[in-house]
Amino acid sequence: MRFFIILWFLAYFSTSYANDVAQLSVIGFSKNAKFFAFEQFGTHESSNENYADLFLLDIEKNDFATKPFQQTSMQKPLEELRETNKSKAKSKLKELQLLKPEIGHHLLNHPLTDLSGSPYQVEFSLQPVLGGTSSDLYSLNLEVKETDQECFGLGKAKIFTLTLKGKNDNQIQILQKDTQLPSSRGCPLNYRIAEIIAYQDKIVVFLNMFFAGTEGHNMRYLAVTAHINNSYKKKTL
Repeated sequence: MRFFIILWFLAYFSTSYANDVAQLSVIGFSKNAKFFAFEQFGTHESSNENYADLFLLDIEKNDFATKPFQQTSMQKPLEELRETNKSKAKSKLKELQLLKPEIGHHLLNHPLTDLSGSPYQVEFSLQPVLGGTSSDLYSLNLEVKETDQECFGLGKAKIFTLTLKGKNDNQIQILQKDTQLPSSRGCPLNYRIAEIIAYQDKIVVFLNMFFAGTEGHNMRYLAVTAHINNSYKKKTL
């Protein structure tokens, strides 16, 4: 079973902050399609503390390529924290061919303001579907399951299974299947499909991950990476 990408939570993530919604910035893929980088950043509304995280991922392993680069500050602005991360990560970004990354193709974007459709299942194609043309078609399914762990009286912590189905031939690829809740994930109350990005035969799926805040849910991004099976991946992007 593949290992999964979990966002590296600091100890204060277990402390509730109201309406703390992280922003996502995609850096891109290495030219050899082996690595991927992105940022998440935001402000804890209760404390006004800024945070910025930079993640470098090994796509084939579906794991971190190196320990995440993270900054927090009560005084420094977000842009300064982000630039500090990039400066500290520069040598690693160069090593992984991510200084001049490939942006890839945004196949789907499902922001929190979009209330249409299911948050757990989406359909997409790898190429634009125009009149008289065909493409590889897929459905992505997110199955959320309760654990026995209580989240501050607000419900049970959740784990998930993420599967990709080739609609042309009905083959199913398991991208991620939780068997237990990682302690570093905290106490997630739910997940939601947020965004899909692809480059060559690699895919990155971003999930929204929600956890308890003082006046509602807070949100971080969780990324699952995979190599689309050659058995039903016929075209390159």
